[in-house]
Amino acid sequence: MKIMINQKEVSQERIEQWRKRRILKAAKILNLQLPNTDNTEILDQALLKAKMKLTYEELIHKIGTKLKWSQYLMKWAAKWSKKPRKRAIITIFASGLTAASFSKKLEKLMLEKTDTHKSVNLGACPDHYALQPHGDKLEVIETAGNSPLPTQFFLDLGGEAEIEEPRDASYPFQTVGAASLVNGCNIGGIRHQFRDTEKGLEARFCVEFPSLCPDSLIKEHQLHLAAEWSRWITWCREQKE
Repeated sequence: MKIMINQKEVSQERIEQWRKRRILKAAKILNLQLPNTDNTEILDQALLKAKMKLTYEELIHKIGTKLKWSQYLMKWAAKWSKKPRKRAIITIFASGLTAASFSKKLEKLMLEKTDTHKSVNLGACPDHYALQPHGDKLEVIETAGNSPLPTQFFLDLGGEAEIEEPRDASYPFQTVGAASLVNGCNIGGIRHQFRDTEKGLEARFCVEFPSLCPDSLIKEHQLHLAAEWSRWITWCREQKE
């Protein structure tokens, strides 16, 4: 797997360093005591286990105040931002997977509610707290980039009227959706596009943010995308059709 950010390849070591830092941040947000070790894999699994044990109601009870503050800040940022939005973009090349099969497996992973899918989705990135489908909408609670607070938003999958990133016809498959707060305020969205290469899959991931978001958040969110999508691609590649 080859991960490109700003036309430069990113090493797995850098992504793992980022992941470890974010595991510790997530544990702090959830007020969790992690094992006293430097082993990223042990810390990662301990965080995932704690998240899986929490009911949705318990999660909201723990971080509800933070979500209210982030909702207020994101609503303000969306209202006062000018176009164009800022975009976090990365590209991943992976062998052993076609664009069609990846697209199909990804849709199942996001929209079919099972414990396995929940575990894969929460484990893909330390900053994930909830990813759950409501029909063709996906509720997401995550920390974007280096934001101090997690945010709750709803992705209207298939809805692309609000998306600024143009569709590239050379990518036959896509996952697209506008992101809104619980009050309906649009805060951005996604356009992820996939195509086949001689060796497998090329996936271009794009997340749009209000233009008032700092550049440092966008840069950190590129590493968030690298961490989560490398895990999701690996999982999809391992699944039988």
